Amino acid sequence: MKVLQMQVLEGKAKPVGWASLLLRTSEIPSGCAVTAVQLIQDMRGPNYLGNSGWQPERTWITTQGSDDGAGQTAVDLGPEVTRHINANSNVEIRASVDGVNAFGSRQLIWPAIQQKARSSRRSRRPVVGGGRKVEPEVPATYSPTSNPAPTFEAPKTASQPSPTEEQPTSSNPSAGLNKTGLKIGAAIASVLVVAGALLFVFFDKLPIGNRGEGEQPVTAAQDTEKVLSMMDVRKLIKSDRTSPEDLVAQAELQMEVGNLGAALLLYKSATEAGSAAGAIGFAKMYDPGLHVPTTSPLNPNAGRAVSLYEKAANLGEAFAMRRLGILLYEGGSGISADQIAGKNWLKKAAAVGDEVAKSYLQKI
Repeated sequence: MKVLQMQVLEGKAKPVGWASLLLRTSEIPSGCAVTAVQLIQDMRGPNYLGNSGWQPERTWITTQGSDDGAGQTAVDLGPEVTRHINANSNVEIRASVDGVNAFGSRQLIWPAIQQKARSSRRSRRPVVGGGRKVEPEVPATYSPTSNPAPTFEAPKTASQPSPTEEQPTSSNPSAGLNKTGLKIGAAIASVLVVAGALLFVFFDKLPIGNRGEGEQPVTAAQDTEKVLSMMDVRKLIKSDRTSPEDLVAQAELQMEVGNLGAALLLYKSATEAGSAAGAIGFAKMYDPGLHVPTTSPLNPNAGRAVSLYEKAANLGEAFAMRRLGILLYEGGSGISADQIAGKNWLKKAAAVGDEVAKSYLQKI
C-alpha cells in the first residue's frame, strides 16, 4: 500500500463543519477516482470512524473525489465525519477507489475544524427592549356619524377675549377630544407593554423561534437537549402510556446529552419489555470492543454483552448477530472462545446483508 501525500483543510467554500481532504492524484490508479476513505485512530487498538463514532469494525466512508486540475484530488468530508475527530489527534487516512481495498494511506495530525454550535433555547429569547416598535398614534379621521363636526379657530380680532380670559368648556369641544385621545393612547401603550412582557416570559413555549440557516421550527417535541432527572425516568418507566419504543428513543436522547445513568435505566427497562433495540443499547454499554468511558457508566463485561446481544439476535437484529459472533469467536474479557458458535452467528448476520460480517468472515 502506497504512502500518499495528504492534507486536511477546513472547507472554505463549504458551510461550517466541512473539511477538504487533498490527495496526490498521481498515486491514484489511472482512470479511477476516490469513492471511499477510511479514518483510523489508535485507541487501545484500531478504531474506525463510522456513523455512530469510533468503533472497532472496519468502516469505509463513501465519498466523492474531484480533480482540482492542480495534480491533486479534493475529497469533501461533512460534519457527520469531522465532529467525531478531536483537533491535534493522530489519524490514519486510507483512500479507496472501490470502497473495499485501500491503495494508499497516510498518518497526519488532524487540524481544528470549526463546528456549527447547537441552537440554544436561551439564544432564542428576545433582547430586552427589542421587539416591535409602537407605531405613532394616527389622528382619527372625521366621520359625521361618530365624531362631532370639527371646529376651526377664527383669526383673533380686537373684539375677542384675550387668551388669559377663562373660556367656557362647552364652547371648546376639541379639548374634550384631545383628552379622550390621550387616555386612549395611554391605554394602548399599557396594553402593548403588558403584551411585550408576557411575550418575553413565555417566548420559549411558543412553537416559533429564530430560524437561522438550516434550522427547523422549534417545538416542545423537538427539545432533545433536556436532561431527565432520575425521578422523571422512573415516571416514564412506570407509566402505562410509555411503550418500549418510547423508552429506547428517550434513552438515545439522554445518551446525546451525556446523561448516561438515565440512558442505562431506560435501555434496561426497554430490554425487560422485550425490545431488541433496548437490548442492543444495553449490550453496547458492556461490550469490551465498543466500550468508551464517555458513553458507558459500566465496566466492560463480555459475558453480559453476549447475553444481551443473544436476545436481540434471536429477534432478527443483524448488528446483534455480528457483535455476538465476534465476541464468541475471539473470546477473552471473561469468556471462553467458541469459534464454531461465533462463526455461525457471523454467517447469519452476513445472510441478512451485514457487510461488516461478510468482511470479517473473509478474514477468518
